[in-house]
Amino acid sequence: MPIHHAIWQVGEKPTPLQVSQLAAEEQLREMIIQDSRILSSDWMIIGREASTYASCRLDLLAQSGLISRIWARDSEGLCL
Repeated sequence: MPIHHAIWQVGEKPTPLQVSQLAAEEQLREMIIQDSRILSSDWMIIGREASTYASCRLDLLAQSGLISRIWARDSEGLCL
């Protein structure tokens, strides 16, 4: 059974927000860099588009306290 979620604009008459798409992944990355609260209010972006010793390219590197989070992809998918 599929589950459907929607985000609503609340007010006198609540209405669901329209579904839209980004033209490119780079747009999402730039929006996250401009305001990382899109993902988490606890995250601070500390790096982007960097290479690792494991030959992965990190799209974004974020830190929350002592924990770092990585959003990384290689040409075949996620690179952990």
